[in-house]
Amino acid sequence: MTPDEARAIAKEAYIWGYALVDDYRIQHAYFIDTEHPEFKAPWNRVANNARLYTPADTTIQTINADTLYSFVGMDVRDEPVVITVPHVEAPRYYGISLFDLWSFCFDMIGTRTTGNDAASFMITEPSWRGETPTGIEKVIRMETTLGTAAIRTQLFEPADLDNVRKVQAG
Repeated sequence: MTPDEARAIAKEAYIWGYALVDDYRIQHAYFIDTEHPEFKAPWNRVANNARLYTPADTTIQTINADTLYSFVGMDVRDEPVVITVPHVEAPRYYGISLFDLWSFCFDMIGTRTTGNDAASFMITEPSWRGETPTGIEKVIRMETTLGTAAIRTQLFEPADLDNVRKVQAG
């Protein structure tokens, strides 16, 4: 193999694996490293951020500055994760973007896709074949066994902050 061929292979490998490594970097900071300043919560637990993000929040490159966030680091290796959402009063928008370890948004729960009614959704690993429990609106299969649910809740104005916190608590 020539040095140019090796360089070309290394470049392709870097491009192929970048999203996987970068997403795990984010998951490690948010759900594993309890000493990291942006640690959110352990795997499979909701972490509500009841504050607006600023430029000082740098773990994720393009986070919204006018939205309150909640996060769930999903580890479905042992069992599925159930995400239950409360009824969200219209016209408030909320959305849950479901990302696999490749940073691929494989599904969306929320105002535009599932509505504002209360519901439960089950996230599973790719080969899960169990019985769907009663009350599950939809079974969603993730291509990887680790992923992230990024939950956005619309903030109308600063005085609306307590109302958004109530939605997050639900």
